[in-house]
Amino acid sequence: MHKARTGVLGAAAVIAAGGLVAGCTAAATPEGWTRLEKGWLAVDVPKAWVEVAMDQTGPYDVVLQDTESTDDAQYQLAAATEFGTETARATMGTLDAQAPFGALDGDGGLTELDADGDLDLWRWDFTFDDGAYQGVSWAAHDPATERTVVVHLTGQELPEETVQHIEDSIEVLTD
Repeated sequence: MHKARTGVLGAAAVIAAGGLVAGCTAAATPEGWTRLEKGWLAVDVPKAWVEVAMDQTGPYDVVLQDTESTDDAQYQLAAATEFGTETARATMGTLDAQAPFGALDGDGGLTELDADGDLDLWRWDFTFDDGAYQGVSWAAHDPATERTVVVHLTGQELPEETVQHIEDSIEVLTD
């Protein structure tokens, strides 16, 4: 589990966190979950979630949700499996300019997490659509390989155990 160093930033800086990823060395994938490995990203996702095609541009090349119908989905995970080479904090600035969720109505601020090794890791908690949706995003950067990945998890009510397991399982692949 990660130790957190919290720093609440202004709204503009928080929006910069639009896509954040946690990085750590993952343990064995538990029952009910499956390991997704694509590009530079490895992360556990609920086994029942399905990959869906999204009509969007940008760096997000994997979108999973709890149902095939986007209109009926309660949870969605979007990932940029090869985001670039900037640090996790710098990546948040890039994401701010992209505004992936539109106007935000609340945020819990940015948190820099202690991760295994030298991984640069940030988390952002927020709400949008007049509080109807929660979001957690992570950005992780491996300075040895200069690889950065981004993961967003959104839903109406995000179960803390799901959020924590995803956070604990995300890693930047070095091979």
